[in-house]
Formats: sequence, structure tokens, C-alpha cells
Amino acid sequence: MSKVYFSKNIESIINQIDFNQLGQKVGIKVHFGEEGCDTFINAGLIRKFYQKVESLGKDVALVECNVLYKGSRTNSTDHIETARRHGFGDMKIDILDGKKGS
Repeated sequence: MSKVYFSKNIESIINQIDFNQLGQKVGIKVHFGEEGCDTFINAGLIRKFYQKVESLGKDVALVECNVLYKGSRTNSTDHIETARRHGFGDMKIDILDGKKGS
């Protein structure tokens, strides 16, 4: 069974993870949030985890899929721009279902 960690200190969680189990390509599933909302994880927390994985020489990216409803994440171009505005722009982003999800 997978472990679930809860902490306000992301470093304490990072220090408990066995990164040896990761492959060369690592996707970190993230919800970037819709334009105008604040219900998404803080980019600074994700950045610390991202940088740790990257420091191990892994090919790491934040991954997400487009949404089917009308919003700022309906297509990849707008989705990535929303992610950038929410602080994720300095990390590699892969929208997994192409330019427009279906």
C-alpha cells in the first residue's frame, strides 16, 4: 500500500521518500487551478519536490490534462499560460492529452 504524508514542512516529507524507486522519467501530477481561483497547491511546495527529483538527474515534468468544461484549462496553450500565472512557469509542463482534450 502507498504511503500518504501530511506535513506543513515539505522538506520533512522529501527526506522520507525513497527516490531510488523512481524511473528516469518522472511525472508529478498537479492541479494548476482555473483562472481567478486559488484552489490549487502552492507552486513553491511543488518546486521543492521538483528540484529534488531534478537534482537526481531525472527527466521530470509537471503533468495534467485539459478539462472538458469551458474555462482557462480547455486547451493546452491556455492551460499552460494559467499554470504560469499561478507560479508553475519555471518548471517543465506536459499536458498529456494534446492540444485539446476530448
